[in-house]
Amino acid sequence: MKVFLDTNVFYNNWFASNPNFKLLFRYLNNESEELYLSELVVQEVENIRNRELVESLNEAKRHLKNVQKRSSSNIGFNESQLSIPEYSLFNCLEGRVEYIDRIDYDDVPHKELVYRALHSIKPFSGQEKGYRDALIWLSFLQYLKKENVDGDIAFITANKSDFFTYEKNKLVLHPKLQ
Repeated sequence: MKVFLDTNVFYNNWFASNPNFKLLFRYLNNESEELYLSELVVQEVENIRNRELVESLNEAKRHLKNVQKRSSSNIGFNESQLSIPEYSLFNCLEGRVEYIDRIDYDDVPHKELVYRALHSIKPFSGQEKGYRDALIWLSFLQYLKKENVDGDIAFITANKSDFFTYEKNKLVLHPKLQ
């Protein structure tokens, strides 16, 4: 079974190091299966992680200013002393997963995205939210068709409402995405 990971799977686990990831990587490697990863997912993960890092550093600066106000000695803080390395999701996955197929989104027709947005077709929801999810989904489908991929594929996401629905108390892929 091939596996496609959505952006939110990496949220608060930026280095894919929790036990779930370890089990997934072991499975993929032992079974010689592929991990499908959208270029847009990679960009989103890196952007969110970097944005949250900046927020955390700003919060640390605010706390240090408060400490400085309460201290008679100078408390120096220099971000460069923290030596925070550049973040790359692919670097985090390198060597941990044998087969990673990168999915580009350049060829997804914009007309299709606009149509889906205007008609609230999943993964778009009301108020035309869901552009990136739709772009990820359509590029994934386009890749599967172009590469003539067959067999079982797991689409792993923590965002059930945009991609799935309940039918008879069972979670299933939304009919508009089937």
